[in-house]
Amino acid sequence: LSIERVWLDDTDVQLLISNLNSDLYSRYPEPGALVFSLESADLRDGVGLLLMAVLDDEPVGCGAFRVIDDRPGSAEIKRLYVTLAGRGKKIGSALLAELERRAVGIDRFALEFGPRQPEARAMFESAGYVVCEPWGPFVGKDLSICMEKALPTG
Repeated sequence: LSIERVWLDDTDVQLLISNLNSDLYSRYPEPGALVFSLESADLRDGVGLLLMAVLDDEPVGCGAFRVIDDRPGSAEIKRLYVTLAGRGKKIGSALLAELERRAVGIDRFALEFGPRQPEARAMFESAGYVVCEPWGPFVGKDLSICMEKALPTG
């Protein structure tokens, strides 16, 4: 398994994100249930990062983080996804760990997912994330579960 930095215009990561969106729309068909927000400007050095996992020359997952503007030292995990072929191989956990490792200057990660993603909750809990109060676009959203984790400093 290799995990490399990529950009939103990478065709492989675009396909992964498209597959993620399809999966999320199938789980959450309700209007307004989903909030997508990740732009190229979010991925500049010091602001955010997008990673792609490749196994046996096949893209099998992606994940990103971006700084939360109104919460100094905090970043949000975005677009964490593993293909059906890649699931069950700890690729999501490896992507999450690599995002945490590369989060220079960040002391807290936060994330959001929905209740129809029990596999995501299990992975985040096993990585030390705990449920927290919703923030920003997730306040008042019945289909949002927010979690956070303090990252080691130094």
